[in-house]
Amino acid sequence: ETFTVQLLLCDVFKNGLMGLTESIMLVGVDSSNHENADAVTKVKGSEIGNGAYKFTFHLVTANPVMPIKFLSNGVSIHTAVMEVLPAKAKAKMSALEGHDECRVHFPFIAHGLLRDQFGNVSPSDGALSIKINGCSLQDTDAKIFCESGATFAIIFVPRRHGEVMYQVMVNGELLAERNLSVRPLSSWTKEDASQWVQTLSPIDMQVTAPSRALSQEFLMQNVSGAKIAGGLLDRGALHFAFHIEDTEIADFFASVIADLNKGSDAPKYYLPWTWTTPGVPASMVPVEPAQKAYTLIVDRLRTAMPNASVTSIKCSENATTYEKYFQLRNCVGFGRGSVPNERYLWYCREKGSKIEDIISSGFSGTALKGQKSQDHMVLGKGFYFAPDAKVADLVSYRGTPANGGERSLILARVTCGSIASKDLLTTKTATQSLAQELKKPSNCLPPSGFQSATSPTRTELVSYFEHSAYPEFVVTYTVPYSLDASWPDSKPGSLLKLEEVREEL
Repeated sequence: ETFTVQLLLCDVFKNGLMGLTESIMLVGVDSSNHENADAVTKVKGSEIGNGAYKFTFHLVTANPVMPIKFLSNGVSIHTAVMEVLPAKAKAKMSALEGHDECRVHFPFIAHGLLRDQFGNVSPSDGALSIKINGCSLQDTDAKIFCESGATFAIIFVPRRHGEVMYQVMVNGELLAERNLSVRPLSSWTKEDASQWVQTLSPIDMQVTAPSRALSQEFLMQNVSGAKIAGGLLDRGALHFAFHIEDTEIADFFASVIADLNKGSDAPKYYLPWTWTTPGVPASMVPVEPAQKAYTLIVDRLRTAMPNASVTSIKCSENATTYEKYFQLRNCVGFGRGSVPNERYLWYCREKGSKIEDIISSGFSGTALKGQKSQDHMVLGKGFYFAPDAKVADLVSYRGTPANGGERSLILARVTCGSIASKDLLTTKTATQSLAQELKKPSNCLPPSGFQSATSPTRTELVSYFEHSAYPEFVVTYTVPYSLDASWPDSKPGSLLKLEEVREEL
């Protein structure tokens, strides 16, 4: 973008200097303290009178802390530091890389980098879109993950073999049009089959260990895609030949393996085993005190708030929202050796917002954009969760006295993926400018190579992608008095850290 500067040039006696329009230059300074005239272009300049000048410059090099110098006849007359953000990403300057072949029922991943018209990396949330045709895929089947370093990944799972054509757009301009050949199930090697079984481990805690054991059995017994396609792996075979003793688990694996032969008609997700309804229509199911989940959730709450009294716990069984979470979890897990790093954490919702809205639509992009109060977004714009219920209570009910009235928190499943350590934005800028910081694309995306972030104290987690969490439980409770807690400037040891709570329920 262009920007305008007014200068007043005087001699030592404060007399205005005239006739210097052509001699004034603005240059950038690189990390080696060398002047870089190519970083800035002078668009125009004019003399106003009595030593006053008006200049318009055009910046072409992005730099969050760019030192600049004003020169007059080659002599430095003023220095400053500017924050220069990249321009909008352009398709012709961006790049996309991806294989031209993939396996059916496996995520296909293409990677890319966004750059602006001047070649600067240009992190952008919402710049990318994709169109897919073939193998019964729809545009909405693709997940787009952008990072603050301007890298991105596009992931989708073809459930039929054949040919796929996909187009990637950057701000409405065509970046690339590619063809993809999807190999059939019968072409799977034993290594393919073994790797696929491992992708089942996040579905439910009860199948995590058996899926890894079955993965090894597939290798040892040379189970290929041809054997799976031939329908040879029923419950009996899994129980006797593959040593799965639990018949319920054997039934589950047999059912999922049979689904592979259904192609695009195969289920796109599998519900948690603890659900008591099919999730359609969505239901809020009471968790009874006699259930194990009730005891575990109460213990988790009281570990952080010993004086809390739980009045009710309800489980949200919403298949529509869970499907979106399930697919995102699978995509993240595939890139991390089938370990999505799923944790149960307390949601820090905006004060005054309705829990019902999150339960209904999940952690969607619309829900994030609709948050009016962003004072708690000290690691960038995203959904905030905490291992310590005091943090969620503090954020959700900030300024509201605890006089024994009922309060409610969401205990969510969160796909954390790889967690980056990030400094608080408020340590770099004044609190009143946090809103400005949150408008920058780099603060709306995770650091490169990561899916979420936490501060050095590890007392919170921010997830930047929509549907990277599922609002599974609503816990209603009372506390007799306001909690003695502060965040993010908490006292050492006063709040639970991510590694100090159980990952599973």
